[in-house]
Amino acid sequence: MSDTATAPEPATTSPSPASPGASRGRLASHAAIYTVATAAPALAALLVLPFITRLLPEDEMNLVSLGNQVIQVGLILVALGRAAAIPRESSLAGPGPEGARGLVMQSAVICVAITALGLTSGPLWVPLIMDAPWSWPFAWAVLAALGGSLVFVSQSYLRGAERPMAFVALAAGGTLLGPALGLGAVATLEATATADPACAAGGYPAAGPPGV
Repeated sequence: MSDTATAPEPATTSPSPASPGASRGRLASHAAIYTVATAAPALAALLVLPFITRLLPEDEMNLVSLGNQVIQVGLILVALGRAAAIPRESSLAGPGPEGARGLVMQSAVICVAITALGLTSGPLWVPLIMDAPWSWPFAWAVLAALGGSLVFVSQSYLRGAERPMAFVALAAGGTLLGPALGLGAVATLEATATADPACAAGGYPAAGPPGV
């Protein structure tokens, strides 16, 4: 009986998972991108507001300042903090991205409902809190808070989905485009307090397509 040589079976190699170092590096780079993009609103205010103060009359600038306060507080109140839960929902094994998308839709409905309440009750709370009569600058400021809240909710989803470039596009468009349009409107069209919050409100939906 003759011995037959058996050829060794080729070794099967399974794809090795990403090394912990590479994963940490990717997370660190994404965190840096998110941090810089989140600082965009402060950058916009730093660049634009000094010019607007020189273009508007004093009484109009007071309205712009009050409107900016409405926007900043509205960004906190309109979304009710739901943006913080969306990245966590996206990372869960059960709901995952589908659950995160559901939270985005729920948050959008809540944002619109609270904004409608803020607009309809504006003649009551603006004189009481802001010590000024209800006027169009405040209405546009409430709408700008709605746009900013929707942007923040969308950014939370993009962060959970690990899409940093879309996150940056949405942040840059939403927080820089509006103030830039407002400065241009005040400088070239009409130096009133209505132009700045109106353009801020319009800048957020204009940033939607690049951030999708």
